[in-house]
Amino acid sequence: MQADEEEKTAADSLIGSLARSGVVEPILEEQENTRLLLQEISRKLSKSRAESAEVFAEVAPQLRRASLVARELLQDLEEIDVRIKSLKNVLRKQSKEPGIADPS
Repeated sequence: MQADEEEKTAADSLIGSLARSGVVEPILEEQENTRLLLQEISRKLSKSRAESAEVFAEVAPQLRRASLVARELLQDLEEIDVRIKSLKNVLRKQSKEPGIADPS
């Protein structure tokens, strides 16, 4: 018990000594500045997330539409590819007939 009291007294003495020497106050000020800076960063991040969500909400329908258009174009290109292959086959068959040059 006495050791606990001695430790407490020594700690109080050290804290008092540090406070009088001016070491603690700048640390506390820096701690407060850091806390304020972290609050500002947190506020900006929250605002940024909200703005990002808002922009995404505005753009999402356009992205969906663009995706649908891209799928339709891909299907059209696939159909064109099938038609080209079919035409090549027809032309090859025709080229085997006498008097017609091979188109490939």
